[in-house]
Amino acid sequence: MTGRPLAVSVVAEAPRSRWPFDTTLTRALAIALIFNSHLEAFYPRAWLAGGGLWGNTTFFLISGVGIALSRRTYSEPAGQWYARRLKRIYPAPLLAGIVLYGLIGGHIAWEVSDLTRNLLWPTRFSYVGQIVLWYAVGFFLLRVPPPQLGHRILLLAIGALLVPIGITFANAYGAVGVGERMHGPHLATAGHWLVNLQTFLIGLAIGVRRPTATSGVRPLVLFGVIVVAYLALKLAVATNVSASRLYPVLLPMAQLLAVATLMACAHRGTQQVLERFPRAHGAVTWLSNHTLEIYVTHFFFVEHPAFIGLPAPLGLVATLAASLVTSALLKPAGNRLVALGERVFDKRDASSRTAA
Repeated sequence: MTGRPLAVSVVAEAPRSRWPFDTTLTRALAIALIFNSHLEAFYPRAWLAGGGLWGNTTFFLISGVGIALSRRTYSEPAGQWYARRLKRIYPAPLLAGIVLYGLIGGHIAWEVSDLTRNLLWPTRFSYVGQIVLWYAVGFFLLRVPPPQLGHRILLLAIGALLVPIGITFANAYGAVGVGERMHGPHLATAGHWLVNLQTFLIGLAIGVRRPTATSGVRPLVLFGVIVVAYLALKLAVATNVSASRLYPVLLPMAQLLAVATLMACAHRGTQQVLERFPRAHGAVTWLSNHTLEIYVTHFFFVEHPAFIGLPAPLGLVATLAASLVTSALLKPAGNRLVALGERVFDKRDASSRTAA
């Protein structure tokens, strides 16, 4: 597969091992958690719609891992590399913004400023607006002159620096008014973006080490322990007003959980179990290959009154079906859009050369 951090498999070279480091299951789990976190209106209990912070953190982590593992990151010119990344990120949010939010939903005013804000940057989708910036940061860090060891030290140092910065923003602006929702308080935008940048840098630090599939019992046990600790803290923060001040602690814990999730999903035992069930393996692979499409489409359907108004569980089933079907249609449409754009630019280049 090709290299898009959310929609394709990222596999490190492991010529002597049958079990390379594969992020397929990790990406499928991340998008499932994010989707689930927005299904509040469809569950009998709001707390069932959890996992957003976990899934979002995992998204940014594997994005960093992905570009660090890609050979092209170390060989392509900066402009060519960045243009290729944008071509893989932008078709889905661009088409979803125009068709779902513009033509069908009527949420976009057809003015230059509104179109720029909704379709180009930062877009309606938080991940897209951030990752196009973090790609540039990651490319610079991975291409600076020091050897690979220096890269790791630099990345870890920047990550360590951003921990207190992110938590300070969160504590100052976010840890208030938890209410009854499992999602907890909203972070200030600046603090939220800093934490996601730090998570992306952690992914870079993991990727430059060229990891291979984990084995043994320890990664799985560690994953289970961290999941229990994270859920216990999340429950305390969401249900206890005095404990709500501990919300910033969830941020580094979510990062730790994302790393543990990555290692558990890439575990040889996990891969072996998944391979025993071809249909489940196929479903996971499909989700993994459509993560970005599902991400940008599900927001529209989970907020649409027509789906929210349906009786349970029909509303939930209809929302899932609409999101998955639209995602399946969006991917080939995005590929055709990119191909069309490339043909247009190729023709312009040919005309320019002829005129010269």
